[in-house]
Amino acid sequence: PLPKTYNARLLPATPPDAEDVWEYEGRTIRAQIWQNLVGSKAKPGSPSFQIVAIHDPKYADPLLLASNLVAEAQVLWFLYKDRWAIEQVPLAGKT
Repeated sequence: PLPKTYNARLLPATPPDAEDVWEYEGRTIRAQIWQNLVGSKAKPGSPSFQIVAIHDPKYADPLLLASNLVAEAQVLWFLYKDRWAIEQVPLAGKT
């Protein structure tokens, strides 16, 4: 959904279906949301998902989240942040 370069041509971003803004630790977090998406080979009636691009001034690039949950962008962002604490235990066990 974000702008990108392909074969030396700039492909424009797809306009989001919705946008959201919130404050977190003194930063303004902005989210762009694309809803009711399906895979390119999906058949009619296939489950849909959404893509959320979270722009945090703390980072140079946006965080892209794909989810089949119908939830606000801020909720998905907090779920993702909470996931990292859980992910570290299995990752440490693999080494």
